[in-house]
Amino acid sequence: MRSRAGRDDWGEYLRALEVLNVELLRPKDEVTCALSRRDRRPEAHRVSGAFLRELGDPQRAFPAIHVTGTSGKGSVCWLVAHGLRAAGLRVGLHVSPYLQVATEKIWIDGRYLDGRSFARIVDFVAPVARRYRTAECPATVHGMASAAVAFEAFRRARVDVAVVEACCGGRWDVTAHLDTRVAVVTSVGDDHRDVLGPTVRDVAWHKAGILRRRASAVSGVSGAAREVFRTEARRLGVALREIPTRGRNVGAVNRELAEAALAAWGAHLPDEAVVPPFPGRLETVAERPRVVLDIAHNAQKARGLVRSLPRFPGREVLVAGVLRGKHPTSLFRALAARFRRVVFTEPRVVGKPGYPAATLRATLAPLFDEARCEADAGRAVDVALRMARRDGSVVVTGSAYLVGALRGRWFPDRAVLAARTSRPGP
Repeated sequence: MRSRAGRDDWGEYLRALEVLNVELLRPKDEVTCALSRRDRRPEAHRVSGAFLRELGDPQRAFPAIHVTGTSGKGSVCWLVAHGLRAAGLRVGLHVSPYLQVATEKIWIDGRYLDGRSFARIVDFVAPVARRYRTAECPATVHGMASAAVAFEAFRRARVDVAVVEACCGGRWDVTAHLDTRVAVVTSVGDDHRDVLGPTVRDVAWHKAGILRRRASAVSGVSGAAREVFRTEARRLGVALREIPTRGRNVGAVNRELAEAALAAWGAHLPDEAVVPPFPGRLETVAERPRVVLDIAHNAQKARGLVRSLPRFPGREVLVAGVLRGKHPTSLFRALAARFRRVVFTEPRVVGKPGYPAATLRATLAPLFDEARCEADAGRAVDVALRMARRDGSVVVTGSAYLVGALRGRWFPDRAVLAARTSRPGP
């Protein structure tokens, strides 16, 4: 009976995932909205608000801690959610993107949503989402529906609080309709400038848009972007707590940001609290040779990885690939400060082309002592394991889609869904 239930759970999950990823995902060439992706964001925000109202505003059914930033926002969300649980609260956690299964975006009191519940909520959201799936709709219908599924799950679970990671930016993001009590901006870097730019100050303005009147605010922003947040906080009459971040260990910074957010809520992260590894963030998944997974898809994240990764004995080999639209030269320059051997590869995801591994090798090989390429990510890891030898280490980084696909080698997707945790037992 248990085996049959597992099959039903997986089958229902796949059915619902097809609704989101096939039926509600519009190809880019289908969208006829005359505005550029950057200019359509305010109108997309208005549309997403109308969409959520049709569903009964599930995102307003609970108070929220809203977190954005170029780097560190997922890790901060993870720490905050565990701190709130330690305080005895029923907690929802939404992170974006997911690595292996979509239910990772819907964490309730320490467990992911099960596949059948996920399917039932998709069935609730989809009829409304289908009405918005028109060529001229300025919003991402898939993105609106995915966020709404998480919000509806939290509403049905009657969480005391939800910790919500913004998807892109903040001011016009689909997550920006929350009942925000604490707003956290972890950092601002050179990323998503095609949508949020053109300048870093513009990116900062978008991220500062999650601040709310009468809500607490925490910032880890440094450099020229800091004044953007100070200006927004003054405009709203919000006391802004700033955490120094420049040149510090990423893990220490994330913990301090999380502790500041928890203090603003009225809770704290006990020293004895056991916080499991956040999947795909400095996560060791194998030994001899050691394999570490970390999502570092921009130069800022790569510098953080280089600062935070312990020194390992033996050979270190990098496996990395990025999607088009990123800045591979600055990313790999940052990684080359630590790694001398690399295997370039390619993330594979529907609708988002990756940089060809051969192109990366042709242009960036001089940064390394030894550079190979293998388009298939699984074979790229095999090559890297042979290069590292048994006493060495392999670090997989770049696109979240690449890390997620390779993580399934050690923790199969189906096992993650069934166990409702990213680290299912044997």
